[in-house]
Order: sequence, then structure tokens, then C-alpha cells
Amino acid sequence: MVKNIKKFLDTISAWARYNPPGALTTEAWHLFDLEFKEKAPVRYFFHKQLPRTYRPFIRKFDKAVWWLRYRTFDKYHIVKTELTPGYYEIETLMLHSNFNMLKDYVEIQLASIQYLFSEDREKNNWKEKFIPFYNFFRKYDQSYGIKALEFKMSLADPSLPPHARDDNEAAFGKEVYELYNWWVNVRPNRHLQKIPLPEYSDQNLGSMSIFHPAFDRNAADYVAFKDAYDTNGNMQNFWDTEDDIMLERLIKIRRRLWT
Repeated sequence: MVKNIKKFLDTISAWARYNPPGALTTEAWHLFDLEFKEKAPVRYFFHKQLPRTYRPFIRKFDKAVWWLRYRTFDKYHIVKTELTPGYYEIETLMLHSNFNMLKDYVEIQLASIQYLFSEDREKNNWKEKFIPFYNFFRKYDQSYGIKALEFKMSLADPSLPPHARDDNEAAFGKEVYELYNWWVNVRPNRHLQKIPLPEYSDQNLGSMSIFHPAFDRNAADYVAFKDAYDTNGNMQNFWDTEDDIMLERLIKIRRRLWT
């Protein structure tokens, strides 16, 4: 039923446009327009002439609509960090804002393009056309973005013919995938590597015992605490350096992160 309705609407739309062919040369399109105007003047008026007459007004209307959208729904000038509310130093904000832009690039921009060429789009076609604001509220599955990156990486396959290979694009896809995977899957699990800090006795010297000159720093429980503390500290230094390296890698490909 839905397919029949869609087919009927497509037929009406094509008829209103004088059933244009799929592709023509520039000269052939000019001849097509002349024939359209001569043999179907009413349809030509509504499809060609009327839009030209009101185009300046339409542009002003579009400009006003986008002015409103850029300040309400499509706030492209605002970068999200996905951090929980609280105070953060600039170093943390820089890291999270940049990598969450990469996350959006994969899960929204690449995913939406991959979706357009998927079989799922055909299945949802009636929803997109007939359900108001369907696309506005729909979130793309991140797997679409991963599939897009996997396709890019496959362009380095030696079995492909030379004209189908693109080693540069494959390397870019691999870099994006590695950075995205690190941010989404690897980095969030760092806390699992931390060693729980064991408690140590205050040796009856009070809450500030560690600063008391009589405190025995060679006591077994304190030595165990200090070893765990130092290990976690070294691990944190390694992670901080890793953050710097990954952020530098992201900055190097920033000019290619567009769709």
C-alpha cells in the first residue's frame, strides 16, 4: 500500500516537471526547457517561472529561518564536552571538546551519509516522508559510521584494481577509526587498571601521622600504600602523555574532518 502511494506521488511529481530524463547534456537540457515551455506552459509556469519570481522572497524567508535555527536547534557554534556538570580546567575542556567533535563526526555525519546508501533507508522511506520531524528526532546507529570508516580502510586492499584503490583515503579512515575507538572504547576503561590504595595505620600519631617525625615509613602497611600510590601516579603520567599524543594526532587530521 505504502509503495503504491509512493509510486503514485512520484508519477505525479514527474508529470508536473514534464517527465525530465535522468541526464542530458547542457545543450539538450536547453532544448528540453524550450519544449517544456511550449507544450506544457501551465506546468512550466508553476515549476520554472513562478519560483524565479518569488526567489528573492524565498531567500529572505530561508535566511530568517536559518537565523532562528542557528540560535535554537542547530547550534553549530556551541561545542559539547559530554562532561558531567562541575568545574574543569582548560586542559580537560580542550581534550573532551575536540574528541567529542570527532565522535559526532563519526556517529552523526559519517553515519548519516552511510545511512543514505543503506537498505535501511529504503525501509524507512515512508517514515521520513510522512511522519513530521522524523529525521529531527531520529538518532543514527553509530554502526553506520563504523561501516563508513571500514569502507575507507578497505580502499587499501591490494586485490582492488588500481583505479579503485586510494591509499591516502584508507590511511585517513584508519587514523579516524583508531582515534575514535580509543576515545569511545579504550580510554573510558582506564580506571580498571588502577590499583586500590590499601589503608595504613596512623601508628597512634593522629590524622596527620604521615607528617609526624616519629612516623615509621618502613612499616609494611605504609610501604604497600606507597607502592600502590606511586604505581597509580606513574600510570596517570603515562595516560596524560597518551592524551597529548592522541590530541596531537587528531589536530593533524582536523582539516579532513568534513562531509
